[in-house]
Amino acid sequence: MTRKFIQFIYNYHIYSILCGLGIIILCMIRIPIQESAIQIPNFDKIVHFTMYLFLGSAYLFESAHRRTGGMLWVYTKNMIYCAIMAGGIELAQMYLTTYRSGEWLDFWCGVAGALTSCVVAVLVRLAFRSHGP
Repeated sequence: MTRKFIQFIYNYHIYSILCGLGIIILCMIRIPIQESAIQIPNFDKIVHFTMYLFLGSAYLFESAHRRTGGMLWVYTKNMIYCAIMAGGIELAQMYLTTYRSGEWLDFWCGVAGALTSCVVAVLVRLAFRSHGP
């Protein structure tokens, strides 16, 4: 039962979908302005980078269990999906809300997060591949 459930999650990219929905919600809600003594410069850029790092990592983790093509194609799809989502969210923030603004730098931070997930995945695969006897 558990193995079938886990296989279902991987096959249908449930983690990626949930992560993507979380990103959409976080990027589209109105965030109240807080007068805090601690201000971190470019904190929103760090958040965008981190969100897409997690989204890309979830997609790559789920895709590593499927053998539907080469890993280069999986990395390419990851970058395409994340770039489309990052661009779509920035356009939605710009044109569909009055309380958020779309920024090119947010888009590029999202793409950088997705690219970082690919680099980390390649390094992990290289570190754990078997070298033979």
